[in-house]
Amino acid sequence: MSFGCAGRMMPVKQEIEDGNWESHNQIKEFYGTIHNGVTTIDDLRKNGFDPDTAQNCTKLSHVDIQNIFLPANVFSSEQGLKYVPNGILECLDETIPGKCYGYEIRRKDITLRGKGNFILHYSRLKVITETEGWDASFTFVVKGDRVVHSIWKSTPHIKKLTIERDPKYATFGAGFILMKLLFF
Repeated sequence: MSFGCAGRMMPVKQEIEDGNWESHNQIKEFYGTIHNGVTTIDDLRKNGFDPDTAQNCTKLSHVDIQNIFLPANVFSSEQGLKYVPNGILECLDETIPGKCYGYEIRRKDITLRGKGNFILHYSRLKVITETEGWDASFTFVVKGDRVVHSIWKSTPHIKKLTIERDPKYATFGAGFILMKLLFF
């Protein structure tokens, strides 16, 4: 039995969160146009991002913003509050509900590829998976129509190799492996 083309039969899985941007650099450039206290929602729209129609964009409520930026241990301490950005504190002091909200945008493009021996992979004796791609997200908080705070998080180059061994399948012997290859 020959497995010359087995490499083509290895599984490939892609995780793509689509959005307005095709690459990590495009997101980085867009984020560079956001200036706290200056940028407005109209400015974001002019730069190609409409929060009302954007894909994979979560609108954050006043409570969400509090949970993200003010963990319980910070809230209970005067010392902790001095590290909270002013824009966030102003926003949370807002007495009119709905005037302060945020957006969380996430974009990723990750590919997982099966590697190694075809029989070992499909029998689950040794599964090797190569992960490559990028991941980026940013959150910005808006008071009225102006961005008061923004943060950026990214992994521009993801490259990882995962090796899983499952010895319990070895106890079933070659018959189990053959059956699994033929019927599953």
